[in-house]
Amino acid sequence: MSNLTAKERDDLEQIFAQIQIAKFRFNIWHYYKMLNKKGQLAIRLLRHKSKMLLK
Repeated sequence: MSNLTAKERDDLEQIFAQIQIAKFRFNIWHYYKMLNKKGQLAIRLLRHKSKMLLK
């Protein structure tokens, strides 16, 4: 790291920061998608059970 100029170091830090943010956003999106799938499955199960109960 010491052989880099100050500008190069700043650029690298910027890139690393953007990568971290991108990972964080991807994780949130992935987690949300997973939750959404589980939620839909739960809703489907509940509907199915309520139909069974109503019969």
